Amino acid sequence: MESPPIQDRFKVSDFYVMVLIHSSQYGLSYLSMPTPAIQWAGQDVWISVLISAISVHLIIFLMYRILTRRNADLIQIHQQLLGKWTGHVFNLLFLCYFMVTAAFQVSSYIKLVQAWLFPEISEWVLGFVIFLLVYYIVSGGIRTIAGICAFTLTTQVLVLTLVFSAPYFHFRNLTPIFEHTVAELIKASKPITFSYMGFELLFFYYIFVKNAPKSQRWAHAGNAATTVTYLLSMFLSILLFKPEQLAKEIWPVMTKFKFVQLPFLERFEFMGAAIHVFRVMPIVCLCLWSAARILKSVSNMKQKHAVPVILIIVLAIFCILSSDEIMEKIQTILSNFSLYLLYGYIPLLYILHLIRSKAGKVS
Repeated sequence: MESPPIQDRFKVSDFYVMVLIHSSQYGLSYLSMPTPAIQWAGQDVWISVLISAISVHLIIFLMYRILTRRNADLIQIHQQLLGKWTGHVFNLLFLCYFMVTAAFQVSSYIKLVQAWLFPEISEWVLGFVIFLLVYYIVSGGIRTIAGICAFTLTTQVLVLTLVFSAPYFHFRNLTPIFEHTVAELIKASKPITFSYMGFELLFFYYIFVKNAPKSQRWAHAGNAATTVTYLLSMFLSILLFKPEQLAKEIWPVMTKFKFVQLPFLERFEFMGAAIHVFRVMPIVCLCLWSAARILKSVSNMKQKHAVPVILIIVLAIFCILSSDEIMEKIQTILSNFSLYLLYGYIPLLYILHLIRSKAGKVS
């Protein structure tokens, strides 16, 4: 069963797959990415970044093998491979995953704003403003979301500001190289992998891409761009902090902005914290758009009605994520789910796809 044809005016160019994947991966989790990983791999943690990147490239390859052959999104692939009712169960599981992820991302950003900018700001007010903007973007469809994702890439200019910290680099922090075992490097790659998640949304917007099968190179390019960004961030963190110091930092990437000194701006980290809203928006928009498509499929609800319903549920989840203790538990759940999704579910789905494809040829 193929997906109904989608008009070209609703589709995006295959180049935007790179933009969508990079924007959906490059969220707030990278701000604290070095902290848990450094405890396992020390100065060799950059190797763990490469391990995670290679594994994601392999999974993207498997995803394209499934998507190209089935010519459908994950909603329909579930029904093709698992049946109608079992497929609905798995679709609802992804629906919950996307809603919790969206609420978690917004809540994480507000925690960042409270820590670095406005300690007394109301979570509800700022959260409502962000979700109102998200609703406006998501209502415009995938083309509007892709445009927002492209705009948020301008925040990469912040990388140039890190040259201010160059006088404080300690290159001895990078040595000795290859001191840790393979097992330690793999353990360190687990928390890093969470920062790579977001590419799985490709399962849902693939059918909205022009010349979709040819977009695979752009998908790998998007993941490669994320890898370069993470490697640069990791190297700079190691050069500025010793492993034992880095393990105590909550947001080591934000701390690096304190080294930036401009004549017209005394506290550059304030701008760094504020501009990270553009890192959150793509992930939240794509999650809500995908969740709305799932709800539309399961309930036969129109997309324009599904979006506000999903938004209301996400707002309710956001209200629950008020305490740091709950946030830590949710992050642990999402991190574990992402590992199962990456290394378990998608490979198994590919195997099931192969079995069904061969069975179809035999019959």
